[in-house]
Formats: sequence, C-alpha cells, structure tokens
Amino acid sequence: MLLAQIEGNELEIEELKHDLDTARTRINNLITEGSAFEARLAAATVSGASTHRTKSEKIPDPPKFSGDRKDLDRFKADVIVKVTDNADRYATEEAKINYLFSLCDGDAKRALLPLWADANVIRPFTTVVGFLEYLDIRFGDADRAATAQANIDRLRQKNRDFVAYYTEFSRDIEATGYNEAARKAALLRGLSDELMNAMVLVDIKSLTLSELVATATRVDSRLRTNVRNQQANRNKDGTFRGPPGAPRVNLNTPASATTVTTTTTQGGDSMDLSAGAANVNRNRVGRGALTDAEKLDRRAKGLCLYCGVAGHMVRDCPKKPRLALRAATVADAEGNNAEQGNATTQ
Repeated sequence: MLLAQIEGNELEIEELKHDLDTARTRINNLITEGSAFEARLAAATVSGASTHRTKSEKIPDPPKFSGDRKDLDRFKADVIVKVTDNADRYATEEAKINYLFSLCDGDAKRALLPLWADANVIRPFTTVVGFLEYLDIRFGDADRAATAQANIDRLRQKNRDFVAYYTEFSRDIEATGYNEAARKAALLRGLSDELMNAMVLVDIKSLTLSELVATATRVDSRLRTNVRNQQANRNKDGTFRGPPGAPRVNLNTPASATTVTTTTTQGGDSMDLSAGAANVNRNRVGRGALTDAEKLDRRAKGLCLYCGVAGHMVRDCPKKPRLALRAATVADAEGNNAEQGNATTQ
C-alpha cells in the first residue's frame, strides 16, 4: 500500500511539472506579445508626434577629432551635447554612431576605418557611450589619475590672475580622485606668494573649497586693482605724481647721475643736498629712523626710502614687507565681518 502511495505521488509531481512548463511557455508568449505591442505603440506615438512637432534647432557640428589625446575630453563633451540636444535628428542609435564616426579624422579615422570598411566585422560597441569608451581605450590616458595628479603638482599661479589659475586647476582636479581636504591643499600650494600673504588674516582652515575659491577671487581682484591704481599715479616719463608743488622724481634715472637742489618749506633758502652727503648714510637698508637730511637726499636722488636703491618708490620696494597686501586683506576681512554682522542683525 505504501508503494502505491509513493507511485501516486510521483505521478502527481510529474503532472505538476508539466503544468508548470505549460504556464512558463504561456508567460513567455505573453511577454513577447507585450513587447511587440509596446514597440508598435511607441512607433505610432513618435509618428503622430512628428506630424505636430518641429525638429530641434540644429547645433553646429563640433571640430573633428584627429586622435590627439589632449583633445579627447573636448571632443567627448562636444558630441554628447550634440547627440543629446539633437537626438530627434537621429532615427536610431546606429545613426548617432555613424555621425560620430564622420567627425573623426587623421589617426582616429584610420583606427576606426576597419570597423566600417568591412560589413562583416562586428563592432565592439552598439551605443554612443560604447563608442566614446572605445575612443578612451585607443586614444585616452591609460592612467588619467596619475597624469592629473602630476599636472596639479606642477601647476602654479605665478603672475596670472586667480580666475585663470583656477580654470586650469579645475581641468585636472576631478580626475585626481582627491577628497575635499586634498583639493584645498593642492589649490593653496599653487597660489602666488602675494595672494597667500594677502590672505594671512583669513581663517583658511574653516573654509570649504568653494568658500576658499570665492575668497581668493575677491582678494586677488582687490590686489590687482591696487596695482593698477599705483601704476596710474606715474607719469609717462617715469616721474611719480606726488602732492602739488612736490619735485618730480624720475624713477628711471640712476642716483649717481642726479643732482637736485630743492627749497626748504620753512626758510625759503635753497639747499644743495649734496653738501650734506658726508652726514647721510645711503647704504642703510630699512626704514628705521632716517634723519631729515637722509630723507631729503633719497627723495632728491630718486632713491627708495626703505632700501636706498634707485628705480622704485617705497611702496614698490621688493625688500619691504608687503603691508599693502595685508591692508587689502584687512579690508576684505572687515568687509566679511560687516556682512556677517548685518546678517545677524537682520
């Protein structure tokens, strides 16, 4: 009796398996029919919409890519914008890929040509993304992160304005994989000494990267405005525009070639400054306690009141601490404090 029961159960299991296979077959058929219906519906929708909608405004074709590694990122960005914004102008994904192939030239064209010349060749990509990844493999940087890190390490602001420096910085920083702290450190490492000195009173550690960029942009702009204002105070012949009635000092004339006789403001008598040369220490560097005679002697001969060298005024002295930069920073910090105070009051 037990054997008969077991045999009956086995038959029942086989019957259930048969029913399960039949159900699976019906489900697959329904899925196939549903997909076909969706495709027909989508085609009908596109066909109906096309009769009531004009094509997107054509974006100009981007410059061709000839295989230059440095130009690859530019090309990829351009074509993504093109095929995305003008997607309605390409019937299929293959049409988009064929268009991208037409934009290749030189080494890039020669590398891709076998994939189009032989109809029997199976291309290793079927989408726009796949095409661009293939270009990366053939023409991209094998170690983009290492290259980007090396570029960032070498990058320096030098005499450029901060915006130009940061623009070049931004081209590589994303590929480095650096976190926020490392990006801040890399940005600060490349700043000019002048800008770093100008931000000496800024609490850089408390700033985010975006706040640091905004602060550096503002301070750098003020520094350059100060320089332009200083240059505007010089005459075309090199003399400095001092107060009314002050002698014109030629900054381009060597001290040894200058003999100036000036008039005192109190007695009105002429005084030859060279007469007191024995009592003037011309080689003393620094501003510390210059005598009146020393000051007059240096001014008359176009010498810097700080270092005693001809060719520049004290405000431009390379040996003088950059107090002007600190002043700009103080003004910037005070402006920030004022803004914060107003925000708190409001």
